[in-house]
Amino acid sequence: MNHAFLFMFVVFGLNYFFLRNRVQNLITQNPDKKEGYHRLIRNFIIYGSIPWLIGELGILLGFVNSTFDYLTYDLTNPFIAAFVIYIVFIWVYGAYWIFLQKGAEKLVYDYPGLFNNVEEGNEKFEIMKLKILWVLAVSGGVFSMLWNPI
Repeated sequence: MNHAFLFMFVVFGLNYFFLRNRVQNLITQNPDKKEGYHRLIRNFIIYGSIPWLIGELGILLGFVNSTFDYLTYDLTNPFIAAFVIYIVFIWVYGAYWIFLQKGAEKLVYDYPGLFNNVEEGNEKFEIMKLKILWVLAVSGGVFSMLWNPI
């Protein structure tokens, strides 16, 4: 388990190609949305890969012994602190985008098919589902941190 972060980084790299392939038909149907789809995919991959890079660098540089060290939340270790701070930042920024910047609405109405398949007339349910999934995902992370306190 010493290089699980490297594995996750590779998975995110593969995700890039799968997401780009997934939206090709959507871009063909709506060429004016090409840049928007690519921007969303690029941001998802970049912001999603940063914690895996932090984690792997900590292991490679010898600051952290294994992936499991990141579950101790030892904030005196600079890589563990950077990892935890970045995860919390993504939770806050993601909530800001999804709820206050209407990101869920943008994904459903402007860029359907990227992360969800939207049936016509079912848009409000899909928006609610994206918001609930975000809250559940973040709640799981918060619970994990509270279960193993800093």
